[in-house]
Parts: sequence; structure tokens; C-alpha cells
Amino acid sequence: MSNTVTLRPNGTAQQGSWSVVGAASAAVALSDNTDSTYVQLTPRCRLDIDRMRVTVPAPTLPAGAQISSVGIRMRIQTVVWPAPQPQCLGWFRCHRPPNIITAIIDLILLLLFGWRCPQQPTVVWVTQQLQNQTSDPSGNPWTLASFNNFEVNIGRDDVYANPLRVSEVYVDVVYTQQSAVTVTGPTGTITNTCRPTVTWSYTQPDANPQSKYQVAVYTAAQVAAIGFVPFVSTPLQASGWIFGTDLQWTLNQDITNGNYAAYVQVAQTWPGTGDFIGPYDDQTWTQSISGAPNAVLSSAVFDATYNRVTLTVTPGSGASTYAFAVQCSRDSGITWGPVRGALLLTATGGSMTVYDWQAPLNVPSQYRVLAYGQTGSLLFAAAGYSNVLSVTPQVNVFWIKDIFDPTMNTPLPVKYQGDSVTRRRIQGTFEVLSGDLTTQKIVVNGPMYGIEGTLTLTFNTQQPADYWAAFQRADQSGHVLLMQYPSGEQHFVLFGPGAVGSDMTWTYEYQPNYREVTVSYTEVAEPPITS
Repeated sequence: MSNTVTLRPNGTAQQGSWSVVGAASAAVALSDNTDSTYVQLTPRCRLDIDRMRVTVPAPTLPAGAQISSVGIRMRIQTVVWPAPQPQCLGWFRCHRPPNIITAIIDLILLLLFGWRCPQQPTVVWVTQQLQNQTSDPSGNPWTLASFNNFEVNIGRDDVYANPLRVSEVYVDVVYTQQSAVTVTGPTGTITNTCRPTVTWSYTQPDANPQSKYQVAVYTAAQVAAIGFVPFVSTPLQASGWIFGTDLQWTLNQDITNGNYAAYVQVAQTWPGTGDFIGPYDDQTWTQSISGAPNAVLSSAVFDATYNRVTLTVTPGSGASTYAFAVQCSRDSGITWGPVRGALLLTATGGSMTVYDWQAPLNVPSQYRVLAYGQTGSLLFAAAGYSNVLSVTPQVNVFWIKDIFDPTMNTPLPVKYQGDSVTRRRIQGTFEVLSGDLTTQKIVVNGPMYGIEGTLTLTFNTQQPADYWAAFQRADQSGHVLLMQYPSGEQHFVLFGPGAVGSDMTWTYEYQPNYREVTVSYTEVAEPPITS
């Protein structure tokens, strides 16, 4: 639902070639709610100096409301047949709000609309709904600022002698009020779950439903940090924008004991263009779980032979530990995620060895462990994480890895001869409607796709480590492969025809014991971590 405020002319910016009948000014004639006063025009009127321009005041709207459209209605005198119908022209006219450019140049934007005077058997006054615009004259959504100095301009585009008469002008501003969200939970101290549910209530004065929401969870330390901005600062956990009318969201990872804050922001369904997002709200709570003792990360060492990080995890002293979750960070501890194959490991009662096969080359990786205790069928996280250890895999060769079968992992061979890479992006080219033959085309860029490429490799088939056989196994596995560069860049790829259109090809024994190979690949999304 929406609301409408109707505005009437409050001033005459320019009378132009029009004459006023029965009133002191055009603005008075067009706003006095009587057909006995009006404005009229007989000759053709297309030039700006001939148009009538009446000003309209800015609307008074509730705080936070947004304009969805602006429409215009007029009271017009009909034409009796066979007199010709006047061809009427109108414009929405706005002044661009002042800025560094318009302080020098007074930028005026116009939006044209047209209509005909209706023909009827007798001369009567009728109200016509002429135009309803969902964007301002510059093509952007309406705002109070873009309504600045709003004018209605009226002209005529024919050469007939019969008069065009207008008695009233109405400008209908349709707006929607702001929604409100109140975070209702979690509150107080949480003692029964490591993944509490964030809940909220939603209200909107016009009964418009919630269209989407986003939730972000921060630690108390993050909120207190200098420069903190909700939904801009990197959160501990976040939902991203989710379409729907749900009024709750459950954290997607366990959290340790401490103080937290949940922020919620919602958008509403409304008839305007773009999103109408309301202000956010937040709620704080304390997490206090009696779980396993904090784990100990005893060691983190890079194994150059297999290109993997070997981690040793030890349970803490005290109560028993049921399971471990090993996490890694590739951005200096800003964000953390699970290590593949160590999402949740059942504890054995002593030290455990875990491997991270996805650590990027020559980039620091940080590791920590969260221990779990078991009560009945429920798992409860430890009060805190283990110590943090950092490892930098120092490797100067390219690697291809099968993340589902690490036994197939292999460094790229004797010689890496290049990687012809293509990054495609959506792009549209548009021609401007103009009589100027020198007008340039407009190119609009869209999102970029993952890379596509062709590897060129040389293998020594007599090497003790049979890289050629390992490379063939990886190619034939059908699995998503991890391609690692010494620079730390890495991509999940699939070999095969792909978009570049070629299978694996090689030159057999082009020199004794050497084989040159080319293979195409296409980048794909990282497979989800499920164990």
C-alpha cells in the first residue's frame, strides 16, 4: 500500500504566451478549485519562452518516507466536434540540487509527456489523469532532493485556432512510509546452544510485507573498535541478503563464550524502483556454555614433499573432549573457515594429525581449533579457541591438486610454459539516438566470469616421480581440481573441452623422454566442505 499527497501550484515562474481568465495569476487560476478561472492558449507553443511554468511546493512527508511516483492531473475543457483537438505538451521540470558542478551551471532536467484535449458533444470540464512517473527527469528514483524546485510546464504542438483551456492542475506525490525492525533475541545469557537464533519483529505503517533481510553478528570487541560500521565492517558471521518474510536467522557456525551483538536490517515490498531499506537495529547477549576444555594446537608444519600443512591437535586437560573443529584464515585472522576434511573430527583421546591440502603457496595461513564436549546427544563448544599458529608454504613450482583424492596431487612438471588466460565479462554496447555522426557508443560492463585458460606443460617421462602419469590420473578423475600458482593465487578448475573448446593434446616424445602437453580448463566454484 502507498499514500498520496496532492500538491497545487503556488507560484507562476513564467506565463509565456498563455492568458489568464478570472484570476490574478496562472497559479491562482490553476489551484482555486473552480472552473470559472482558467488559463488558455491559442497559438502553437513549443519554445521555452512560450510555455507556461507554474511552481509546486515540496511535499511534507513522514520521516524516512520515499517517493515511489509523481503523477499529474488536469481539469481541461473539451472540444466540440468538428473542431480539431489541440495537441498538448507537458513537462516535469526540476533543478538539480546544488553541488560542485551545478554551482557553476544551473542544470535543469525536463521530462516530456503529451496528450490530446478530449472531444465531446458539449463544452464541459473534465479531469484527466495525464502521466505517472516512477523516476525523476534524470531517470533516477524520486527523492525530496530531486523534487527540488519542481515545476509543471504546459505547451501546445498544433496550429489550430480553437483555444486550449486548463482550469486546475494537481500533482500527486505517491510515497511509502519507512519500515522498522526490532531485534528481539538472543538476549541475556545463552547456556544451551552454540548457535543461537537471531529473532526480530517487523512493522510497516502501510502494511507492506518484508521483502528481504540481512543479519550480521559481531563480537563486543569488534563493535567497540574505532571505525566500526554495521554491515560494512567485516562481521564474525553474516547471512547476506536473503529474500523472504522470515523473522529469524540461526548462526551458521558455533561461537565460543563471550559477548556478542546481532544487527538486522530489512527491506520492504513497495511500488517504487530499487530497494527501500529501513534502518537497522541490534541486540546484545552473552554466550556462556559449559563444554570441553580448550584444545591445544601443538604444531603446524609445512610438508614440502606433498605440498600440505600438517597440524597436530591435542585435547586440553580436564573434562573429556568429544570432537575437534579445525579452522583456517588466509587474511590475517579477519575471517575464518573450516579446513576441508576437518569440519568435525571425533576425538581419539590423544593427539590427532590433520592435513590442510588447500593452503595457498607463499601466503601465510593461520590455524586454530575448537573443541567440543558431549552431553546426551548435544555437542557444546569449549569456552574458547586453541592457540593460533601460522604457516607459510614456501614453494616455487605450480601444483595441480585433486582435493577429493590427495594421492593424485602433483607439481606441474619439468617446465611450465605458460597459461593463456581469458576472463570474460558481460558487456553491452548501445548507440545514442543523436543526429551527431561523431557521437560515441556507450559500453556498459556487467559482472565478470571465472577465468578460462590453456596450460602448456613439458614432462620428463623418465623422472622417478612419474608426474606424467599423475597428471593423466588427475585429468581423468572428473573431479574439481585445485590449480595453485607460486604467487598465492589459486583457482578451482575442471579440465576438458570447456569454453575454450579443446581436450588434452600432447606431442609424443618430441625430444627423447620429453612430452609437451596442452590442456584447457574452466574455473568453477569451490566444492562445499561437508566433512
